[in-house]
Amino acid sequence: MARESTESRINKWLTLGANLGVLVGLFLLVFELRQNADLAIAQFRLDRSIAYDQFEQISIDPSFAEVWSKSVLDPQALTPAEYRILDSYLALRTTIWARTYRIEQAGYAPKGDTENDMRRYAGIWFGNSFAKAWWVNEKPKCGTGEFCALIDSVLLEVSPDENQRWVESIQNSLASERKKALGEYTNSTY
Repeated sequence: MARESTESRINKWLTLGANLGVLVGLFLLVFELRQNADLAIAQFRLDRSIAYDQFEQISIDPSFAEVWSKSVLDPQALTPAEYRILDSYLALRTTIWARTYRIEQAGYAPKGDTENDMRRYAGIWFGNSFAKAWWVNEKPKCGTGEFCALIDSVLLEVSPDENQRWVESIQNSLASERKKALGEYTNSTY
């Protein structure tokens, strides 16, 4: 009888130890999964940052800058080859947004991250009549889902002359600074 009692107690302790081991294992698994999720989010943000850097590298290429300038200031003068260059540029932008949207939907980016990103950059990349016309032609290919509706709603708020107003604003600021500098130079010579 004492032997059964000792075996029973040992079995209870072993069961308790096994159950505690399972619980500790589960906690470690949850911790590791959380770390993996954090790493996935960090990787996504790094990839998006790299994509933005590549996007900016394209933008500063002198030949692309000429095409972009023409799309802003004289879009009717664009050639079919220049249409193709701008198509790639705008398609890359929307692809970055699509990727951000998928990551957000998977829970690896904060809610609203895609929309914030779109609102931050839409005027820069879609603030001219060529880009607006491009979207009108691309929209049917995008579909009718939430993502395409989001792009559409954001781009509807972007003025087709936003880029031109930006260029003119800088030109006006430069002219004003030049006048101011010339006035100071003229006043200092007397």
